Amino acid sequence: QMSKSPSARSGSKKRSSQECMEVDDDEKSREKSLLAPPSVKKAKVELMSGGEEDAQDNDSVKTATNDFGSDDEDDKDSVNKDKDEFASGDDKDVKVAAKEVVEEIVLSDVEEDPAVTAKKRKKADQARRAFTKMWINEEPYVNVERPCPSKTDREHFCWYDLTEEWSEQTRRLPIPVDNVDWTFNYGNNDFAKLPFAETGRSTRGGTSTRPRDRLIAEAMLSFSNGVRSLEHLEAGIGTWWKPFKAKSLAKLFAGQSEEVCQSYLDTISAIAALALRAKHLVTKPLPLLMFDGHVKSVTMSQEQAAVLLAYAFFCTVLPRPGDDWNHFSFHLFHTRDEQVMVEKMKFMLYYFKTVIEEMPRGTITFSRQTWDSLKDEEAGYDTWADPLSEMLVMSEGLIEEMEGCLQVDFANCYIGGGVMNHGAVQEEIRFLCCPEMLVSLFLFDRMDVNEAILIQGAQQFSAYLGYANSLKHKPMGLNRNEPRDIYGRARSYLIAIDAYCFQNRQSQYQMKFITREIKKAYTGFQLVGDHAAVRPIATGNWGCGVFNGDKELKSLIQLIAASKAGRPMIYITFKDEKFAQELEEMHDVLTSHKVTNGKLFDLLTQYKDSRKPGQQVFDFAKKALVDGF
Repeated sequence: QMSKSPSARSGSKKRSSQECMEVDDDEKSREKSLLAPPSVKKAKVELMSGGEEDAQDNDSVKTATNDFGSDDEDDKDSVNKDKDEFASGDDKDVKVAAKEVVEEIVLSDVEEDPAVTAKKRKKADQARRAFTKMWINEEPYVNVERPCPSKTDREHFCWYDLTEEWSEQTRRLPIPVDNVDWTFNYGNNDFAKLPFAETGRSTRGGTSTRPRDRLIAEAMLSFSNGVRSLEHLEAGIGTWWKPFKAKSLAKLFAGQSEEVCQSYLDTISAIAALALRAKHLVTKPLPLLMFDGHVKSVTMSQEQAAVLLAYAFFCTVLPRPGDDWNHFSFHLFHTRDEQVMVEKMKFMLYYFKTVIEEMPRGTITFSRQTWDSLKDEEAGYDTWADPLSEMLVMSEGLIEEMEGCLQVDFANCYIGGGVMNHGAVQEEIRFLCCPEMLVSLFLFDRMDVNEAILIQGAQQFSAYLGYANSLKHKPMGLNRNEPRDIYGRARSYLIAIDAYCFQNRQSQYQMKFITREIKKAYTGFQLVGDHAAVRPIATGNWGCGVFNGDKELKSLIQLIAASKAGRPMIYITFKDEKFAQELEEMHDVLTSHKVTNGKLFDLLTQYKDSRKPGQQVFDFAKKALVDGF
């Protein structure tokens, strides 16, 4: 299904139409049901009634509800101040980009001997180090990836004080130290609607019609003093979010000892205390990184990112109207009890527990990259004359293990894909392992065809086992010796590029779609600014699987873009040794014939009409070169 054009905004440009995976009708209906704000009376009845068989639980709900103020304390005239703010289910759907895609990574179901696996991984790591040695200097204070925080760059916003140089011993302080406007430009669409902003606006999405900021502040204070039970949590969040049930936490608690359950509740209390730090860490509005925005990059401290995630955990961030935004709320983590949602909750609780025990002092940069491709398209990509990049093909290893490389996120055009929903594949898993990346869902609207998103400095806190519905959380902890650049950013570089989803697999061989994919890949791979670091690209079967991409075609498309950018490429086939060998041989043939990226583009566009029946891309290319193409 084609993504709709963006919702109308003042001065907005017209986007290119492109394919994005959206939720199916049933998923939309469930989402609508979750978000539709019922009447206050109905919400109270649903929250307070549990049936005769649940009388004991019902009493605890009533007790928990007493922690939160009555509607009678405030002026009822404020109820209708900002009805549209909640995106009512009666009027509109809030679309979530759900991506249940078993596509780019294919994990073997056969258990391999651990010793054999370790030997293969060691060999792969040695190959990676040898290949990247000439491009990556191990010293962390060189080869800084741009863009960088700057006091003079109007396109780069920094949420903390840049006066002092970064050091691990120094906490990043907000600037200004004292803020005079606690609304944080709440009504300005160029800025994020921060959930702790003091707006006085009322809500009709839960059991109360009082101002949301007051409800949230009261709940955070109550939770920070100790979450006594899940009913206590439900009653608090339920005051601003439709009758709320902590189903995944209930399933997580089931069968656990009282001590383990209490440790989870203590962590949730600490998350609320973390949220309350906002007034000490945030003193100016946060600009959004939109399609038509003037600000292109935002840098914040890891502590500021943790505060935003804490508010998202408690479902305080409103869904945004229109079709251009992903959710930045954990409401589905809480309200669904499928095992994959329980596992996702484990990832987040572990992240919070880790940073609460020891908050990292680093920083993170989020950037929107664009490429003005008009000149190249008018001349034609076949006029490019760049030699093909060097390539290392590996059947072992994972993209996130390619230290120091520009690591490709097989993204949805809605950054994060289905991470806040049921999705649990390449992009979603990466964001769960590196939760600071989730802040991008708050900052970025949908990517256009000539846009990519770069996230620098997000640390990995967890590992994982399995994939999709078999996903399992694996604790990892905080790497205190993480190498950082001079701005405090960990040497983690994620570039998000969204592939086209082909309903008809054969259409991908048309020139317009080959051009589209090269444009998207180059937008992400390009070197930004003068003296940019020539960081190798770590990628794999981008846009294959249910996106119906042909991995032979996609590997060569990425090679064309990498060559245009002047970057070497590490291609990981995820245990597919046969394809690794075939790709390596294809690269050898191309380089031995001194094929340029422009000539390779020309060759690929000939494939659709000139191939023989059943002939694959690699075989066609080899035959064409032998015949003197």
